Amino acid sequence: LSHKRNLIFTEYELDITEEMILYFVTDGLYDQVGAKKEFPFGKSGFKELLVKYQDKNLAEQVDSIYEDIEKYQGKAERVDDVTFIALKVEPSKESTKDIE
Repeated sequence: LSHKRNLIFTEYELDITEEMILYFVTDGLYDQVGAKKEFPFGKSGFKELLVKYQDKNLAEQVDSIYEDIEKYQGKAERVDDVTFIALKVEPSKESTKDIE
């Protein structure tokens, strides 16, 4: 059985003039309830972790953030899927032309 959806996509362009790290997170991370605290981790909790680990390299950031989220979850049941992706981008050193 096929379902047709009218999906709308928005295209964005980023002006990358210096090194940037982009974080992609599903809402399952924000919704995760902790074992000790019976409320969701939330966006503010995630932002705190980004600040806490901002001076580490990217691999260490991802590992540390994931460990902290697992500690927060404790033995509480996971309420949703949790996806967390960090992507480091750097400006091109060469002049490039737009590809159409």
